[in-house]
Amino acid sequence: MGAYYQAVLHDENESIMYGTHSMNVGCKLMEHSYTDNSYCNSILHKLLDNPRQVTWLCDYHEMDGVTALTWDEVEEQPITDTSRDLPEDYYILNHTKQVYIHIAELITKYRFKEDTDWIIHPIPLLCNSDTTRMGGGDYRKEDSRRSTWCGDLLEVSTEARQNFTNVSEDCMFFEGE
Repeated sequence: MGAYYQAVLHDENESIMYGTHSMNVGCKLMEHSYTDNSYCNSILHKLLDNPRQVTWLCDYHEMDGVTALTWDEVEEQPITDTSRDLPEDYYILNHTKQVYIHIAELITKYRFKEDTDWIIHPIPLLCNSDTTRMGGGDYRKEDSRRSTWCGDLLEVSTEARQNFTNVSEDCMFFEGE
């Protein structure tokens, strides 16, 4: 059957898992991990000028050094489609690491290299609760960047931060072996 993934936004007071099925998108990681995907963009909209810790939680995940969250211990809520309310050009600020991804830059460079409309959004992979692939419908490559932002404090903004480093090019993921 494969592993399922859903985004969890959390802070010291609460953890909320937003259900992919409430938006009628697939639960497998690569079914909703593309730019312009309504689920991924709706999660990002929740981070617009609202920093939260982000974990893309796997249903097989067990507590470990990456995250203590597990699928059964997090309250699940439906999510509404707010993807159209996300700015067309935005930055994902990682306050924990003081870096950012400029989405327009990433998309432009990705299309130049791959000549495709299917662009992997880096946040589900960077914030993944598991460092390796976990079943069908998953990102197939082993990649050392996977999970490196799991639990980090992220924010979506229309502006970059002066003291943050641009890591857009380092956050491009490609399918295939």
